[in-house]
Amino acid sequence: MASEIDDYLESLTTTVGVLGVVVNDAATGNPIRDTFAEVDRTIAMRYGQIGTQLLRDAREIGTLDKYHGGGEEAGVAALRIRTKTVELFIKANSRYQIVVVQDPTMSMV
Repeated sequence: MASEIDDYLESLTTTVGVLGVVVNDAATGNPIRDTFAEVDRTIAMRYGQIGTQLLRDAREIGTLDKYHGGGEEAGVAALRIRTKTVELFIKANSRYQIVVVQDPTMSMV
């Protein structure tokens, strides 16, 4: 299982424009694993924290969906935010969050 996760993270990291990937514990928001260089560990932790907070805020907004015909299952499935310097793609399930950090000038999407 661990090698499958490492292989998946490696495949994400080698994608054009991806600067790094952070996997967080969904309950605490603490980083479990990342692909940033050892020197960039504090950057990885910061992106993990930012991703957790953005997802939490987006879910709060998403709870309003049920009042606009979205039903009880409506909400935020993924979040994508782009600034001038980075693009963050955040996806979560009940156990984990993944934050993919990309260079927006090199993004294929």
